[in-house]
Amino acid sequence: MPEEVEDYDSDTYREVYTVKLGAAVYALHCFQKKSTKGIETPQHDIELIKSRLKDAEAHAKGSKKMIEIEESSGNVYADLGRTDAKEMLVKAQLASKIGEIIKARHLTQVQAAELLALPQPKVSEMLRGKFRGISEAKMMDCLSRLGRDVQIVVKAAPRSRREGRVEVVFA
Repeated sequence: MPEEVEDYDSDTYREVYTVKLGAAVYALHCFQKKSTKGIETPQHDIELIKSRLKDAEAHAKGSKKMIEIEESSGNVYADLGRTDAKEMLVKAQLASKIGEIIKARHLTQVQAAELLALPQPKVSEMLRGKFRGISEAKMMDCLSRLGRDVQIVVKAAPRSRREGRVEVVFA
């Protein structure tokens, strides 16, 4: 379950817990806290997240209706009103693939950090959905270092759309 922590109003941090079940992404909880580290999530917030996770799992299985369901645009960051939503979605997809490869290769974070030429804390943050300070180019370099070819393909958008889009496609 990725945890998104971002600066908000210079002295507090917005934290969002999301989970993907099937084709749906559920935003389980969003709140503010005073620190990005060193202070655990309050127990009442953890209990609320666990309860909402059970509800989301039941909904995903079709055995429960949710009280409030808002259909996603396909980009949870855009749904949350982030101005850098497209970039964040690309980074989330790249980080997810990096994490998948690290797990499949049974690498520790220390081993992965050495291989990826990143400090271990940066690897840890990236795998937990904290992308600040890690560019898309660096993530593509990480995939290359993990033995993946990365291609950038530019093509004309279909006539049905005025603008092109950026998407990550894994073969």
